[in-house]
Amino acid sequence: MRIFGHTLLAILTLTTLNAAMAGGLMHRYGEALRATRLKRRPLLVVLDSLRHPEPRLRARRYVEDAAQAELLRDYEICHIDVDTEYGRKVADAFGARQFPHTAIIDRTGSVILFRNSGRMETGKWVTTLAAYRSGTREEPPRSRPRMSTGRICFT
Repeated sequence: MRIFGHTLLAILTLTTLNAAMAGGLMHRYGEALRATRLKRRPLLVVLDSLRHPEPRLRARRYVEDAAQAELLRDYEICHIDVDTEYGRKVADAFGARQFPHTAIIDRTGSVILFRNSGRMETGKWVTTLAAYRSGTREEPPRSRPRMSTGRICFT
């Protein structure tokens, strides 16, 4: 079973050149936040330790998943190395202690919609990307009780 960390690293490895040419992958949080606000797109922030290259080497064995790549196109992407002084400051600002740490920030750049510390299974990763791709907090519709002959029916 593939897990989020390896899958994300594989996608980032395979798409880094294209994203950099398109201005999509950034390594400075401030720049990424400005881009999010300007383009009104959600910001995917990945805080990770690049000191240990082994996971990246294993990640290269995976083939890019087209559905994940399509979902990632809706995001500004910021990848921060927490082994640097700058990366540690960003991690502290997010309160991140376990890595990878992932956050999705709304399209206005003002609300953290999602955060996760540690690895995620691929299914949860894809579901999360799909759920927040609009960059807004969309809550599922709530059922309302309906009165019917003394019983409550939820629809």
